[in-house]
Amino acid sequence: MPLSARKKTLVYSFTAIAGVFLVIETVLRILGIPKPQEPQGIEFTTSRGEAITLKKGRIRMGMSPFMVYRILPNQRTANFSIDSNGFRGPSVDLSVRKDKRIFVIGGSAAFGLGAATDEVTFVGQLAQRHPSWQVVNAGVTAYLSGQELSYLVHEISQHKPDMIIAFDGWNDLFIPWYTSHDGRMVANGFEEIEGQLISNYMTQAYPGKSFIRFLLALGGTTNTYNWVGGLVYRFIHAQKPRIAHRGSEKDPELFEKYLSNYISNIQKMAMICQSQGIRFLLMLQPDLGLRQQRTEPENNFLLHTNNYDGYPEEFSPLYRRFLDRVKTSPDLAPVEKIDTTQTARWLNTKETLFLDWVHLAPTGHIAVADILDASL
Repeated sequence: MPLSARKKTLVYSFTAIAGVFLVIETVLRILGIPKPQEPQGIEFTTSRGEAITLKKGRIRMGMSPFMVYRILPNQRTANFSIDSNGFRGPSVDLSVRKDKRIFVIGGSAAFGLGAATDEVTFVGQLAQRHPSWQVVNAGVTAYLSGQELSYLVHEISQHKPDMIIAFDGWNDLFIPWYTSHDGRMVANGFEEIEGQLISNYMTQAYPGKSFIRFLLALGGTTNTYNWVGGLVYRFIHAQKPRIAHRGSEKDPELFEKYLSNYISNIQKMAMICQSQGIRFLLMLQPDLGLRQQRTEPENNFLLHTNNYDGYPEEFSPLYRRFLDRVKTSPDLAPVEKIDTTQTARWLNTKETLFLDWVHLAPTGHIAVADILDASL
């Protein structure tokens, strides 16, 4: 029985689309177009490195029973290396004691996100200046102080360090200020992992959802899908959508909640270190918006990439108040502290210190290393 005109049109259309898809797929495979990745993105896996989300990134994080996630060991890219313990930089033999063993904990600024090499980071520079020391970079991208506390208790302290430096503070205000829906302190990536669990349940409970997810997964194995996805990703991010903060100066309870949580976590870290004879130093990390004499590259960054409402006009002054309250907190009176933004070394530097809101440029890493060196 001959096909109707409508059926013929559908067959021709489908054949044409399939043909175009096949041509694009063939060309992309010949050219070797890679699957797009977020420039500084995180990829979540199981603790054994098995993928659990479709999102790909340059830094692979494995699930951790105590910290939500931690950096998977044995990674290497053009810009950083991760040793067998999950620490950034050249492998450190922790079975051998040297003159001094120092661990640096914190988020992406401590890790040195954006640094061209491991040696550029302030941790790497300290290690180079003191070859008789073991200086370990245990920073983990997007960590909050609660995760650092857990990391310290369950892993870092087991290596019997002489000193632990916490280079943090910014994440504990910035992340919940812009991402928390109800004031909760939620680790970065936690909602993404929860979303994946929901999708897994929906796939098992509803056949329709399962079929759609199957098609998406099938498409994700093709270069065409990845190429188009990369174009869409770049288009969306080129629009620089402004992200409104969840908190407000009119709602001081949130600020007090985040502040209290941070102070409590730092106090616990200091007490644990004291009980084990470990020197603990809190280095409050700087913020671009707090810099009085910004350079042209720093101002250009704020001009072209500021996609957070109220930054630096509102958030940075709020962060300044956050730092001042931490420094004057009676609970942290015994804690050794450095406010990076108030040191002469930081204030007198006229060169570019920041790559973005909080990640350091090479000169910024040198300045932090100098400040720490004077305290060690």
